[in-house]
Amino acid sequence: MRIFGVPQLVAPGELAAHPTLPSFLYFPTDGERQAGSVALPWNSAPDAVAGVFARDQGALVPARQVASAKSWLSHAGVDRTAALLPWGSDDGVHFSPVEASSRLLAHLRDAWNHAHADGDDARRLERQAIVLTVPASFDEEARELTVQAARDAGFEHLTLLEEPLAALYAWIASHRQALATTLADGAVVLVCDVGGGTTDFSLIRASADEGELVFERIAIGEHLLLGGDNLDLALAVQIERRLTGGEDRRLTLTQRQALRRKCSAAKERLLSEPDLQHVRLTILGGGRGVVGGGLSTDLTRSEVEVALTEGFLPLTDAADLPARDRRAGLRELGLPFESEPAITRHLAAFLTRAGQQHQSGMVAPDAVLFNGGFFAPATARERVLAALERWSGRRPAILENERPEAAVAIGAAFYAKLRHNPQASRRLLIRAGSARAYYIGVDSDASDRTPPHPAAPGRTSPDLAAVCVLSRGTQEGTALTLDREFTVVTNQPAAFTLYSSSERGDQPNDLVAFEPADLPHRHAPLVTALRFGKRSRRVPLAVRLSAVFTETGTLELWCESTTTDHRWRLAFNLRGAEQDPLDVAVDDETAGADQVIVTDEALTEALRLIRDTFAGGKEPGGLVGDLENALGHGKHAWPLAAIRRMADALIEVMDGRTRSVGHEARWLNLAGFCMRPGFGSPADEWRVSELRKVYAAGLAHPKDVQCQVEWLVLWQRVGAGFTAGQQRELAQRIIGQLGAGQKKLRVNPQIEREGWRLLGS
Repeated sequence: MRIFGVPQLVAPGELAAHPTLPSFLYFPTDGERQAGSVALPWNSAPDAVAGVFARDQGALVPARQVASAKSWLSHAGVDRTAALLPWGSDDGVHFSPVEASSRLLAHLRDAWNHAHADGDDARRLERQAIVLTVPASFDEEARELTVQAARDAGFEHLTLLEEPLAALYAWIASHRQALATTLADGAVVLVCDVGGGTTDFSLIRASADEGELVFERIAIGEHLLLGGDNLDLALAVQIERRLTGGEDRRLTLTQRQALRRKCSAAKERLLSEPDLQHVRLTILGGGRGVVGGGLSTDLTRSEVEVALTEGFLPLTDAADLPARDRRAGLRELGLPFESEPAITRHLAAFLTRAGQQHQSGMVAPDAVLFNGGFFAPATARERVLAALERWSGRRPAILENERPEAAVAIGAAFYAKLRHNPQASRRLLIRAGSARAYYIGVDSDASDRTPPHPAAPGRTSPDLAAVCVLSRGTQEGTALTLDREFTVVTNQPAAFTLYSSSERGDQPNDLVAFEPADLPHRHAPLVTALRFGKRSRRVPLAVRLSAVFTETGTLELWCESTTTDHRWRLAFNLRGAEQDPLDVAVDDETAGADQVIVTDEALTEALRLIRDTFAGGKEPGGLVGDLENALGHGKHAWPLAAIRRMADALIEVMDGRTRSVGHEARWLNLAGFCMRPGFGSPADEWRVSELRKVYAAGLAHPKDVQCQVEWLVLWQRVGAGFTAGQQRELAQRIIGQLGAGQKKLRVNPQIEREGWRLLGS
């Protein structure tokens, strides 16, 4: 087995092969691209470069660097499909976490094809069966986004493998002849995987079966944004205080990024070179208003060792666990790092929970396999072993990989060989399957109702009831349909709340009442629009849920009608899933709206008023005032849940806008108000697609000035929900109507003003 040396830029105009590709992106300036200093053999003027140069140059120009893309994929508090990286940068190119991950994979693809394909399509990397590794603690959304990033890079033949398992596969590959003599029957292996941005724990049990050792993954830890980056940040904060004299002055963002990179490099040297006692750090001046001159100081070996051992790996008691109500800590890089930096405390909590699964005390592993750059220093490994010995009274054995920096890649390749080579012993495949059991929330009185209704997306509550749809340990390629029926309403958005647990052993169809102390993890809402029969009819429909744990290693959920062949795929709403989708304010005008309570009776009356206006005989002039009276609040205080329900009603009666000029103007104005800004709530993509039908049909009263104005205002409010191509087409259409770039057209001033506002929105 050979490690591919990845061609990448290591300096301006300098290409070299390295065994790893640092996961950084750098956006070069136009000058750098024109000068050819970032040219690659397969792209002479790339808009982004990856690897060593991206890491080093980006540290000097942080507004042009994307780092920690994998950690961003797991950040549920942001829209991971939105172009928000580099975080905090207001200019230049921006990528979404998905696009950034895809670009890193695309570099590997292009580098491989340049070195090996030689014009042979069958040898191209994207034509191969690819094993892509992810943290074991990645939730379903992060796994799905990882698959999306890989497919955006052209990889279709894809399997996900958890990184701790890959590390163990690498050890198995090099110890196949000595497995039975190294591990006893029933031995439990702890894989302790700490990289730059994440901490991942897994337990694997070895068992004797017909004279051979077989492996089963029995527990995984929570997703922890905690790793070497946090140590670098802690050292940088300490050095910054020293450089600024502890005063209120701070280094600039560029200086802090450069300092963090220098601290990281110095830390690695101090922990790997025994005779080195200190490293000189020099930070260039930052200009007016900040620390202006060049600053220098030393980072010493003792400072690094104290930060590592006392801050991140303290010798704690077994009962010294992180607070259960964890809150996000340092957000220097925009990511919600753990507030508790002590990895040993998180490890104690993991081993305690794993023991509780089997009604026993804290698990005492028999062996430990370390993985990740954090454990490159022997000091870090020894500290964890000392903690384990302190808790259990015995010291576990160490399993060592010959090439720890490449262990995950080697293990993934060995796993692929086991899966695809008939001659290989498939008994060496670690039995793992789904790391979690999955549940769909139902109304808390679901046991008294047949069929039950899915619970609306929202925060977990003490009286949570849910139906298990997939059990923990389910193997890839498994498909099943639940016996239970649910009631949904057709031709309108439907949302389901997905939960998961890495500890429970519930089986499909089990109705589970969760205790307040044992609430599961809540995922982003699952949404769909159940198109059925006549589009205008909203009727109750009995459905069953089916689940597929795919060969790739992701979860698919479907709604299936019990009376017809109709089925609908449920998709994650990933726009800031950390927030309650029913409580998020739409824009600045509604910043306090999430505090407003609208009763079901008031909302029912508001929906009746809308239907009476556009499907009945009510005049439209007083509709907004009537809605404010019905809801008990001015329109700018209406919460998101209410206005989206009104948007659904307006879509239902959209044909009523054609009845008169007044009806059309009022419908356009109210639809835009209730749908602004075109995203932010489950099923907004469906709602925008329905409004696009109005866009395609055009105005029913095209000569009326007020209708033309309201038409422009509608798309100002909703256009952010269009795709990029739809936005470009809209802009071209409005430019043509305004006569921009041509002979001046005579346009009504109000129409012209709103047209330019639309183009600028």
